[in-house]
Amino acid sequence: MAVVANDEDDVSTIAFVPRDTSGIAIVDDWSGFGQRVTGSGTTILDDVEVHPISLISFAALFERPTSMGPFAQIMHAAIEAGIARAALADAIAFVRTRSRPWKDAGVARAADDPYTIARSAR
Repeated sequence: MAVVANDEDDVSTIAFVPRDTSGIAIVDDWSGFGQRVTGSGTTILDDVEVHPISLISFAALFERPTSMGPFAQIMHAAIEAGIARAALADAIAFVRTRSRPWKDAGVARAADDPYTIARSAR
């Protein structure tokens, strides 16, 4: 597990600690509200022993230019692109299978409605 905390000098530090380390309790209280495979929730640390070799300075990642910033940006952009792609696919499926055309369109399906088609062509 990656645990972020401040050290005795108030510097942000990451400790990599095995999940089965004594003093770690994970409470499965995260409601993903539609998010699959997220790993959030409450973690309780009680006098957890951390080996010094398992510590790295989180603050040092930002003291000079590194690949951390660009990596985070491209990762978040990819997530947002995936969300947008899924939202578009869901909207298309909704129009094709569940929505109704404008009452004066003269067609049976919303996907055949000339106004819907004209708006989607932009």
